[in-house]
Amino acid sequence: MQVFYVPGQPHAIDYATERDGQTVAHFTGETLDQLAKRYPGVTLGSESEFLEQQSRALRTDPEEITEAAFFEALEVLPPLDWQGGGGAESFKLSEFYAGNVTTIYANAAGRFWKFRDVATLPHRAIMDRIHEHARQA
Repeated sequence: MQVFYVPGQPHAIDYATERDGQTVAHFTGETLDQLAKRYPGVTLGSESEFLEQQSRALRTDPEEITEAAFFEALEVLPPLDWQGGGGAESFKLSEFYAGNVTTIYANAAGRFWKFRDVATLPHRAIMDRIHEHARQA
């Protein structure tokens, strides 16, 4: 499946379809050249290419939050992939932001954090991101 999108933007413009031998936007019927007038930089790529760049565009740096904010998020919905050990724990919201991106929460030695990244990010990588961010701050 192909998608029209602007690289670096988190939302697709439209899926592509074939009509009368031309690749056009599914809903508007516009060609790539026509879409470029409204969306400078638009490109046509595979859905997997779009989803990968979408994930990169939506990722955020870890930000420190309060303990209350951590537990509020933990108790809103059933957590996704709740992991713990060694004085640290992490979980992901089961409600996704977009695509495969969700908000990730962590407790590292009594400091609480949140950031957006892919839901497949393992606990160890979550802790690595937090420790790296804390070192740079």
